[in-house]
Amino acid sequence: MTNPFHSFTRDQVPVSLTIYLKWQLTEPLKLATHGYNTPYDALRDKTQSILTQIVAHLDYSSMVKQRSFGPDNMEDSNDPSSAFLDALRTRAMDDMHEAALEYGIVLKDLGMPISYFILF
Repeated sequence: MTNPFHSFTRDQVPVSLTIYLKWQLTEPLKLATHGYNTPYDALRDKTQSILTQIVAHLDYSSMVKQRSFGPDNMEDSNDPSSAFLDALRTRAMDDMHEAALEYGIVLKDLGMPISYFILF
């Protein structure tokens, strides 16, 4: 999933986010039963809703301190925002994984390059 979506941070900074999801379609009939042609179509609205709720809890300055919102960039124990961002990423994956299962999709990973946070 690479189409950007727009949201606002807790401090009301407008951002445009591009997210990357790794997924596997395990039950195509569930996808068809819900009327979706592709996993992308099924995940788009739920993903945007979940991530919009999460981004609304973040300050813009916390987001730009990280190079990306992914598993490889949450190791900086000197930055107090790292643990918070890691918890949010975990929550996002849990929420999106649960939502995707109803469409027969298993999510493998989530990444959001911070370089894509752009004021609009």
